[in-house]
Amino acid sequence: IIAPNKARYFEEYLPEEWKVQEKKRNNAEVFALYFDSLQLKSINFSKMFMDIKDSVPYPLFPFYGIHWSEYAEILVSDSLLKYLSKEASIQTPIMVIDSVQPSFDISSSEYDIYGPMNLLLSPDKKLPTIYTYYHSSFPKGSRKLKSLIIADSFYNQLYDSFQPNFFDKSAYWYYNRVIKTFQDDYPSKPSKVHIQNEVEAMDAVLVMFTEQNMKDFAYRFIDRLYGVYFEGTPPVLTQEAIDRFSKELSSNPEQLNYIKTKAKERGYTWEQMLKMDAEWLAEREMKMN
Repeated sequence: IIAPNKARYFEEYLPEEWKVQEKKRNNAEVFALYFDSLQLKSINFSKMFMDIKDSVPYPLFPFYGIHWSEYAEILVSDSLLKYLSKEASIQTPIMVIDSVQPSFDISSSEYDIYGPMNLLLSPDKKLPTIYTYYHSSFPKGSRKLKSLIIADSFYNQLYDSFQPNFFDKSAYWYYNRVIKTFQDDYPSKPSKVHIQNEVEAMDAVLVMFTEQNMKDFAYRFIDRLYGVYFEGTPPVLTQEAIDRFSKELSSNPEQLNYIKTKAKERGYTWEQMLKMDAEWLAEREMKMN
């Protein structure tokens, strides 16, 4: 699933010097081409947002939020639910819209970039949030989908509202680093999950990232799964191995400087980069053993 890009959606508001002067293919377009050529099931919300931008009655992105608007969240949720029901050949619950109402009780998700922007002046808070109220309808024979979601922060809003209403026994692997779930007995980290058993128990496995995160698409989830099926990688990473490699890398000044440089280039903290490198080394060690 390709999530939209606010900078591309609102390009007309960018300063002239920040606009792309020579239009070339972007990450979302290239990934979409490969998805099609490999016949992978995919949804391109980036393209959809651009296609309907001038015809929707309400904004798909809030001015002071970095993710899609509350209104767009409902469009995405409904589209995703219908797509999964069709592709999985499972009758799912139906989203029934009750009303669409503007409110000046502004959603925090629509102001999630306001604080980090550190503005000298307060923005115009007269822009309302468009709330869509709905209920779940369960036709005869319908059931919630068992789903595994590997995604960036664009899924956060869906996790809070969409997932409990339409998914069952599901988990959200946030950047493939931390697990969010409504299941009490579920591990807290992906490395502690038997990845093969988890994937095979699901009706659907969703991988969703926005364009700027596609340079690290799926954050090694696909690499790890490929290793289990085709390279003999054990399906559960041991924390002992990850901690051991983290200690070895961080105690080597040359390696640590390299990790810090790589982290800066890729937009991570050096601690995040250290963990990813340690996990990669742990995977490699298990393949060799």
